[in-house]
Amino acid sequence: MTPVLDPAVLRTAIAAWGFDEADQLPRRGDDLVADGPVAKRQASAVMLVLLEHPTGVRLLLTQRAPHLPKHPGQISFPGGRAEPLDADLLETARRETAEEVGLALERSDVIAALPRYATRTGFDIAPFVALVPPPTAWHTQASEVSAVFEEPLETFLHPERWRRDGAMFNGQNLRHWWAMDLGERYLWGATAAMLHDFARDLSAALDRPFPPDQLDASTPASVPAARSSK
Repeated sequence: MTPVLDPAVLRTAIAAWGFDEADQLPRRGDDLVADGPVAKRQASAVMLVLLEHPTGVRLLLTQRAPHLPKHPGQISFPGGRAEPLDADLLETARRETAEEVGLALERSDVIAALPRYATRTGFDIAPFVALVPPPTAWHTQASEVSAVFEEPLETFLHPERWRRDGAMFNGQNLRHWWAMDLGERYLWGATAAMLHDFARDLSAALDRPFPPDQLDASTPASVPAARSSK
């Protein structure tokens, strides 16, 4: 039986990564080669919110509103575009989290930054990780979010739950992505890619098995590199 994830152990393992990645160029993404060396992307940030419940640590996820022009109805992390008044990308992620789900995070609640991720739709996403107690209620931004839900973090650390899906778009080459079924919801796209990378790296930090086929199978755009301290 898999032991319950200890929040203190998680905090130590994740915090050891530090924040350096937030200042680095994206080294993971949908198609870094096709984007070229001087690709123009919109700076943005998301927050992986880990919630310390008495029964275990859970990950906060949202479902995007169906009327949004980009990625309608998809599962996502709280986050969005950087604004001119944001002091940095961490401020972007904190502001967007407060706006979308009503969770006000202190900078001290955020324990690490993950490698930035470049999307086909022109975004340069800086992911951050926070570990906090759950709020008494969620207050969603209806114009952006149609649902807020939580999943046990343990779910994503089981490599057999992950799979590679693929399809052709507009007659172009077959594309592949990481995916997972969460009940009736379908997790895929950039959110799934960032979450898969997080699960892989966290498993390694916790000395937990993540078989080689899951460690090494990546999109052609994945750029392996040593993790810098964050």
